[in-house]
Amino acid sequence: MQTLQHFIRTLKFVWEASKKWTIAKLSLLLLQAFLPIISLYLMKLVVDAVADSLQKGSEIQFPQIGWLIGGLGAIIFISSIIGTLSQWINQGQSQSVTDYMSDIIHRQSAKLDLAYYENPKYLNTLHRAQQEARYRPNMLLNSLTSFFQSSIS
Repeated sequence: MQTLQHFIRTLKFVWEASKKWTIAKLSLLLLQAFLPIISLYLMKLVVDAVADSLQKGSEIQFPQIGWLIGGLGAIIFISSIIGTLSQWINQGQSQSVTDYMSDIIHRQSAKLDLAYYENPKYLNTLHRAQQEARYRPNMLLNSLTSFFQSSIS
């Protein structure tokens, strides 16, 4: 139960840190999830058209198949563009979340009494928080988005 609470809290931090980046990432996630399905469907249509022509003993309809293959090429091109955009968005979101988390840690640590800084246990906790704030929320979000993308596909 506590793990779920940490998970929800982390997602909340990510949302607060980068709403626009998160929306862009989710939008591209949906596109990336459905592109392989569209690609497979176009490939099925190509195979069906060739098989139908061979079965009927007629000539293969190259213009129809050409359009389907052109559509496959377009899907591959769009997929590569979306992959590049996705990397760019991941970097932007990662930087936003890192900055946001670092800001929270700095603000909270500035509120504390100086006696806390003499406590090794507190310093250890602060150091771990500063180190892990750089990658933990993003790692969780990337794992979650990969899971959803794979589930959709």
